Amino acid sequence: MVMRNRILAITRGSIPYVPELRPITGSVTATILMQQLDYWFERHPNGFYKFQDVSPDNPAYKPGDSWVEELNFSVAELRNAFDQIGHRHKSKTEWNDSADPFNGKFYCCYTDRRTRLTFYFRNHAMVDAALDVLVAKQEPS
Repeated sequence: MVMRNRILAITRGSIPYVPELRPITGSVTATILMQQLDYWFERHPNGFYKFQDVSPDNPAYKPGDSWVEELNFSVAELRNAFDQIGHRHKSKTEWNDSADPFNGKFYCCYTDRRTRLTFYFRNHAMVDAALDVLVAKQEPS
């Protein structure tokens, strides 16, 4: 399935807070993370990797490549926010073996233990449906 709804990707530069998303995310930090996830999914609809924290010892890391740097969240804030909107798999094997990798959530991720890269995926149908409902609520009758 292709990502259809790209409305959140336009907000990348300023990282605004869109309060209308809070009812579906559960918190301000999860809302901000969702906005940034969709920014990255606009560019990489089939998934992407991103570091959770600064990782100068990893050859794939470049300054600014982590969520902690991009959002100025602590690792604990990042994990709490992600857990509200996504499912974290303990390994790539667990992700591969999962019948529902999203576990009923908008996003999922796993960290490859060998490369130490965290890969993120979007439940396109679920996110787009939730955003369509929010947009419909905002449209005048």
